[in-house]
Amino acid sequence: MTDVEPKTEPKVEKTEVSSQAEEIEQKKSKYEPTFENGDKPPATDEEKEIRKYIDEQSKDTQGLKDDDFVKNMWYQGYKTQFDNLKKKYPEFLDFYAKHELHKIHTKDLAEGAELASKYAPQHAYGRDRQGHYILYNCLSKYDFSNISKNQDKILEAYIQMMIKLQRKSKEATKSRGVRQHKLLVIVDMYNIGLMTATWHRKLIMLFIGVLQNWFPETLFRLYVVNGGAAFRGIWTMVKPWLDPVTVAKIKIKSSDFINDLLKDVSKEEIHVDYGGTSKIKPVPYQIIEPTNTTEADTNLPK
Repeated sequence: MTDVEPKTEPKVEKTEVSSQAEEIEQKKSKYEPTFENGDKPPATDEEKEIRKYIDEQSKDTQGLKDDDFVKNMWYQGYKTQFDNLKKKYPEFLDFYAKHELHKIHTKDLAEGAELASKYAPQHAYGRDRQGHYILYNCLSKYDFSNISKNQDKILEAYIQMMIKLQRKSKEATKSRGVRQHKLLVIVDMYNIGLMTATWHRKLIMLFIGVLQNWFPETLFRLYVVNGGAAFRGIWTMVKPWLDPVTVAKIKIKSSDFINDLLKDVSKEEIHVDYGGTSKIKPVPYQIIEPTNTTEADTNLPK
């Protein structure tokens, strides 16, 4: 009896296109709820009805009709809350038109940005291990008296920055092959006591309210850091104002927050003032790109 050599399949070389397609599919198979699959169609009749409602309501709003990225955020945030969506989405359309969100990123808001930088400093600095942009809300440096005097201009500058971050997330979605629209937010409470928080509660909630009300499904995680002993009282006051889903994403830490933060963000993406190693200076109301782009571009949720 002679041995018969087993047949071998001819080796097929992968083309660049097929390799890219396979890489995207591998990425899609890995991601968790932190990344929303925009390609997955609504499954139930109610979900289909909700998506149809959003599309129909948006068709006469300039810039929103063809913006599936934003419409998908609202769908993901309200796909189990149709009644709430019917109340909230018309309000969002008014907000969208009032602030001209489709072109606010092109507006020259120099005066508002200067006031905001001076009296209500915030900045975007780097990305976390999963690629989310990181927004720092420097509440510890707020000048509440001047925020109150210039509220409309400062708020407009904040909304503009949120839209710029949203556009950055759209770019990241295209380059990574997965939908990405969430942010990791850090709120610095250093020297904010109970009396200050109580007196300026509405101003403190002003910026958080914009994020919660008009940018659904945007918050990945929120770290409240440098909160002193008085912060427990502040949290008791603020918590009822927040959506339970938002509350579940909040981590409250005192000055020992760095070890927890490092679970989400590499040291190279954190400024030295917050316990990291990056020395690139943050710029109020600007987006500083990550120093460690390899990690932010390749890692996906585990």
